[in-house]
Amino acid sequence: MVVTETLLGDPLSFVVEGNSYIATQGFLSPYFVEGQDRNLAILMHIKSRAITGDWIRQLFNDWLARDDVFVRPFLSTIIFFGVRVSGVVVKDDARDLLRDWDSQYTIASINESDPQPTPGPYLMKAGSLWQARRIYNDSNTTLLTAILPDAERLVLEP
Repeated sequence: MVVTETLLGDPLSFVVEGNSYIATQGFLSPYFVEGQDRNLAILMHIKSRAITGDWIRQLFNDWLARDDVFVRPFLSTIIFFGVRVSGVVVKDDARDLLRDWDSQYTIASINESDPQPTPGPYLMKAGSLWQARRIYNDSNTTLLTAILPDAERLVLEP
């Protein structure tokens, strides 16, 4: 996995597998994985007491099908998080899957009163998690103008 970054101050830009990303200022992470500075991570919200391989696979396949930001290298570090994580068990099939994917993982508890991080891809840098957003080449500037449909004339007007 290669993360090439260009410091622009805040935000930070980087490239993964030929895709350009921008990472918006993150938050100091109490569950930052030591020794993983400048690495990619995925946050997964725990919704049950058991983390299974089927559940992880289902999320992975859903992200691949619907999320233009997510690519496989984000699986290098997985942070499972939730409000009440005591007693959460990582099942053997999940451990096997994560080992096959060469993924590190941690389980993190967050306070109910704290802001809830958005599940998805992040860049870990300097003890913070920065949410990754994909950047597209827009040589035609099509993404700069909002278009509203006009039902009366059946044409699109900016």
